[in-house]
Amino acid sequence: MSRERIKALKKTIRTAGRAETPAHQVPDVRAAALALLRHSVRMRHERLAVIRLLDAIRLRADIDGELWRYFETVESVRANPGQLRRLRKAHLSALASPAGAEAAPPGGMRA
Repeated sequence: MSRERIKALKKTIRTAGRAETPAHQVPDVRAAALALLRHSVRMRHERLAVIRLLDAIRLRADIDGELWRYFETVESVRANPGQLRRLRKAHLSALASPAGAEAAPPGGMRA
């Protein structure tokens, strides 16, 4: 992925964080979060991948099982076994909450 593409995806996510995102842009914002997450995983940037995971959770992106399995192998997550469980719970909670509500991950989850 090019630097320009990464910058554009990050800008999409930042813009969504500043104001109420119009409904028609929500799929693009979630796709941007997943693209950055998958890129970080592919590049084996473990700490950055955890941050990207938090963004994807916050934006209610559909995080697949393959990505969750990757985080089972990440050393910083394995060092705190309950962390991945809390992240999954926050993700499920975010997906289950009403579309207009902003769901933040549990405190202390920044890498």
